[in-house]
Amino acid sequence: MSWRFTFFPNMPAWGFVGGVGVAFALSAALMFWVWGRVGGYAAYWSLRQWVRKGPTPAGVPLPKQSKYLKPLADFGSGLGWVHVGLAAFWALLGFLRAFDSVAGALGDWTLAALWGVGGGYRVYFARHWGQRVTDLYNQTLTCSAELDNPGGDRVQKPPHTSGL
Repeated sequence: MSWRFTFFPNMPAWGFVGGVGVAFALSAALMFWVWGRVGGYAAYWSLRQWVRKGPTPAGVPLPKQSKYLKPLADFGSGLGWVHVGLAAFWALLGFLRAFDSVAGALGDWTLAALWGVGGGYRVYFARHWGQRVTDLYNQTLTCSAELDNPGGDRVQKPPHTSGL
């Protein structure tokens, strides 16, 4: 809010917040419009359905498939359980703070809910689709290697010598 006082000293707070909200909404709409025009939206949804046991996405190149699958393959449930633990910590902290003030505990409970939802989704995703994503990612890597070297005859490099 310090920007409001610096650049718009006579503007009421509701006008400043409304203007920032409109600017944010327009920029988000523009971003999604551009993403849809370049085919990103359709490719994303076809890849998403593919991971959830759908058909192989048509029209999505192999490098884009690999780029989409790489972070999902690293999406383990271990970090999800850490997030759930952090959620329990913030919930306990909020419970203890609620003895002083319920309003003061709302921030802690909000953080607990955010950590819990994020961690719960990580664990859920890893248990339901983790193995499939790993298999699909390994398959795309294999297909990429076969496309790079279609004959399968790998040329061996000479051993590195230090020159001594």
